[in-house]
Amino acid sequence: FFSAAMPNDGECRGTKRARGAEAGGGETSGPLSDFISWQQQKTECSHMRQKIVQRVQEQAQTCLNEIRKKSGQQPTTDAGLQEDMRQALEIKMTQTELEAVKILEKIHTEMGSKILPQALVQCVGEPKFWQVALDGVLTLSSSSPNNHKNVPTAGGSQNSITRRLVEDGFACVSRCDKSGESELVAKLHAGAKQLHAMGLPPTFTTCYDAAWQLMQLHHDRTMKPNVPATHRRVGDVLCWCIPRGGAGFAPHSDRDPADVEASFETGGLGKMHTTWLALSECGASDGCLAVIPARFDPGYKPGAVAEATTSKSDGDGAAALWACLDTKESVQNIRALPLRQGEAVVFSHRLIHWAMRSDLQGESGPRVSLSWTSANPSFEAPYLVDGCEEESTGMPSPTLRIALACAQSLVYWQRFGVPLGLTAGSWYHALFQAYKNSESYFAPDYQKIVRKAFAEAVKVEGDGNDSDAEEAMLDVALQGDMVAMDDFSGDEDDEDDEDGGDDDDDDDDE
Repeated sequence: FFSAAMPNDGECRGTKRARGAEAGGGETSGPLSDFISWQQQKTECSHMRQKIVQRVQEQAQTCLNEIRKKSGQQPTTDAGLQEDMRQALEIKMTQTELEAVKILEKIHTEMGSKILPQALVQCVGEPKFWQVALDGVLTLSSSSPNNHKNVPTAGGSQNSITRRLVEDGFACVSRCDKSGESELVAKLHAGAKQLHAMGLPPTFTTCYDAAWQLMQLHHDRTMKPNVPATHRRVGDVLCWCIPRGGAGFAPHSDRDPADVEASFETGGLGKMHTTWLALSECGASDGCLAVIPARFDPGYKPGAVAEATTSKSDGDGAAALWACLDTKESVQNIRALPLRQGEAVVFSHRLIHWAMRSDLQGESGPRVSLSWTSANPSFEAPYLVDGCEEESTGMPSPTLRIALACAQSLVYWQRFGVPLGLTAGSWYHALFQAYKNSESYFAPDYQKIVRKAFAEAVKVEGDGNDSDAEEAMLDVALQGDMVAMDDFSGDEDDEDDEDGGDDDDDDDDE
């Protein structure tokens, strides 16, 4: 249908330190070229169907007007009669144009089952692949200006949000239509659902400009007025698309430091907070978050009972949970946090939280959310080294954003799974290679986390004899991480917080 030529919209003109090819023009070949052609054919099929439907509707209206004229009435619309006409015309056309489109769409789907996996595994680190995947929905460029100025403060006074974070460990944040957030939320919602429908990982929505613009807006209006100025975005960025009937993570807290007291600022604020933003409607029937407020958690604050602070040491957080729910009356302390699209909740690293299971039936479709963390660097340093974010946009280059998404997919490998019927080994190696090309721009501690996660993922789901995985594990061991070459097993019950395997709020039940 089309040639494979693409515009230069995705070309990175910013961070020159990032290695790897940025999105842009130029000749393409192989899996990427096949993927571009496949996407263009998909668009053509969609346009053909739209044109046919439009022509059917126009012909139905014309026939209706002729009937009105013959009966002496003014041309007008009659919903019932027009629908009957439309259906009659569509039945007639089904055997011609519409049937042809259906055949093309079937062929296109069958082609995709072969083209998509090959393109994904070979081009996962290429900005152009992701720009084409959501062309017309989201943009992937380092030159997008930050036009959202004079951002208003989050709903509620500064003191009220700060007080809620100190007393309860969480605070809900209203959406802000004045700053352009609603438009960004709508775009990310559409992008995540489209990636999910294509069989691509929704967390790669975090590669696109809109995700970083939205995070910056929220940071400016919510975090800056309410937490110490030393707090910075960490990079633990994730996007989730949970189908109806699915559930997220079981009860847990995001971090379980050995020294709980040192993980709080003077005054009681946590040194780390997660922002969890609803990209879709997220009511009680949609799988909203539930929490146990800090005031009802004996293991939340420093000096609490020792056995109540073992939210990770038992593997599933049960000890911390049951310490909070030791009587039937204590169950009444649980808070459900339904959110409208664009609303968010900010919570500390010590808050016990989980995502509820959604109803099988619902008008809002899958539950889609975006989450990210900010922290005092003394507690958890940013994943990207200083200088990777451009001053004009506040965003890293497309290549680094993709590398981060690949790294996060490895860190949370037990949650995301393997897409598109790929073998686990090929998928994890593709992710690791894309990340490794830019590894020097990530903090050393995060490098160890990613390498360990990659080694564990391949050890558990690969063939058990992988030289790259052994090399990654050896690098971790030589850098001082307490993991022996023959000890790592990938058992998520033994993961600690810094490894990230259990740190997020949702499980991707794809």
